[in-house]
Amino acid sequence: ARCLHLCCFGDTCPMEDVQETDSSVDEAQETDWTRYAQRIALAVYGTLTVLGVLEATSFDDSHLTLHVVILTVISTSLAIVLAHAWATVLSNRLVFGDQLTSASLLEELRFAASFFIPTVVAVIVFTLACVILPIDSSLLTAELALVLLLFALGVYGARRGGAGWPRALLIGLIDVCVGVLIVGIKELHTFFTH
Repeated sequence: ARCLHLCCFGDTCPMEDVQETDSSVDEAQETDWTRYAQRIALAVYGTLTVLGVLEATSFDDSHLTLHVVILTVISTSLAIVLAHAWATVLSNRLVFGDQLTSASLLEELRFAASFFIPTVVAVIVFTLACVILPIDSSLLTAELALVLLLFALGVYGARRGGAGWPRALLIGLIDVCVGVLIVGIKELHTFFTH
């Protein structure tokens, strides 16, 4: 059929164009999903990091105040974002010999959002909890909110990736287990140093 088509109509085959178009659509969808999956993974990473920072603030019970916790969480998130941005600038210059491109800048903004969203969630929940609860209970409430955020991110990301509900719930629970493990490691530190 290809030979007949080439003899009658020339050296291009519309069927090949359709296959190439389908292939390019599949590649575009795969690229979009890859980017989306990276954003979900960054959001989980940022949430786990903020969870660790919250737990670490509870080590110094004698100086634990609302302002200290809020400043610690915000300044730590900001420091991580700035360090990552500077590392990206250096890698672009040293490895590729380029300035920071608009695409790289957009990725840095996404990275920043992955830290600032859980930071804002933690600060808001902690501040509201401090109105009615002692400060240590407020910290636990903020940590619980971040653990629930981990579960939501895991389930939502898995569902967006095409997983069924059982698999999505399992992935959400795995994210929660990692968060609880981080809190547990920090608690072990407190147990052995006090």
